[in-house]
Amino acid sequence: MVIGPAAHGLFGSRDVRRCERLGGGRRAAQSAATAPCPFQPYPRADGTGAHRQRPAAGEDLLAIRLGLLGRPYHRPFTLTPGDVVEADRTLLRWRERVAHWACSPSKPVPREVSRAAADALAADLGTPTVLDLLLRAEVADGVPEGQKFEIFASLDRILGLELIREIDRPPPRQAG
Repeated sequence: MVIGPAAHGLFGSRDVRRCERLGGGRRAAQSAATAPCPFQPYPRADGTGAHRQRPAAGEDLLAIRLGLLGRPYHRPFTLTPGDVVEADRTLLRWRERVAHWACSPSKPVPREVSRAAADALAADLGTPTVLDLLLRAEVADGVPEGQKFEIFASLDRILGLELIREIDRPPPRQAG
């Protein structure tokens, strides 16, 4: 799937060459926002295999996905490098919070949240509305942390942002 004009300028020739070298080709480089990129491996959850570094700030291609999901798909827009950096910060914050919330007693996702997400997606693939549900749940004072975890984990199954990937992972090493 080619992203099209919305992502114009995001994939430099170096990224395209890198994807081509790894067997993905130009089309894979252009569709990196819809699938994990083959050159961004993460440590295996079972502890086996070679452990590699997490992507540095600004290198997580899922930030591009978040930036794209935050806009209505049927309206033209330009996703700027600043938008990607902001989305990357949001992903980092959400992943840290989800990992923290995972330690709390679980509570079911409220029906209103599930219904609102389903309605938004059915009514025109309203991913911006789903992201707004996440933002509201994140800051809601009356929602227990375990329930926030379940909301994020549930909606992430639809959005594919890997929000739960930091659970049970050691914190990244500080440089220096």
